[in-house]
Amino acid sequence: MKKHDREHDENLNEARLRAKRVSDFLELSEGMRTLLIGEHEGILASIIESMSGCSAVWYEPVENPSLKGKAKFVDYNSLGRPIGDPYELPYEDKSFDRLASQFTLNLLSDPQRALTNWFRVLKNGGLAVLVTLNSAFTGWHQRPLPRLRWTYSKDKLWKMLEQAGFLPLKTTSLIPNLRLPLLYRGDLSFCLKLERFPVLSARGKILIISSIKP
Repeated sequence: MKKHDREHDENLNEARLRAKRVSDFLELSEGMRTLLIGEHEGILASIIESMSGCSAVWYEPVENPSLKGKAKFVDYNSLGRPIGDPYELPYEDKSFDRLASQFTLNLLSDPQRALTNWFRVLKNGGLAVLVTLNSAFTGWHQRPLPRLRWTYSKDKLWKMLEQAGFLPLKTTSLIPNLRLPLLYRGDLSFCLKLERFPVLSARGKILIISSIKP
């Protein structure tokens, strides 16, 4: 197997685990409309679109003043992908039943401002599920990371959600704090069995937090 193929398979292993957990946290039911912000892999979008009566809008945030108030569409597997401002989403208030974002808060210059606007487009009673890198993680990453502005602890992210108006509900951590070899390219599903051990799971690589708009 070629090097880039091994990296792709490893990435999908982790991404599939993460997308499945996020979809569980979203608690989707028929007819719900979900906004995905920065979902770069498309796996979660595919899961949602495959569910009866559910639909997803995949929004790619770009911090660029020239895009303010604009959105263009890039076709991705027949799913429209608007590109635009992360702080002024081009959607009316209370437009979505669900919202999910994976790692976008690690990259934005003003994540608190983004959360406030994301709160606006969610319906009352709607759920938001956020994925970030965990500041408590001290293990090794099996693939290079983009340059990040922030990492988050559970307490920090909960506080930010509350300041934006959300009520945090539950948190989980994915990929326990294990020192896997840097070149490991195997299946990561065994990590799910280790979540029962708090000493491993509390400091996992990935934080997943769900919250509700009261």
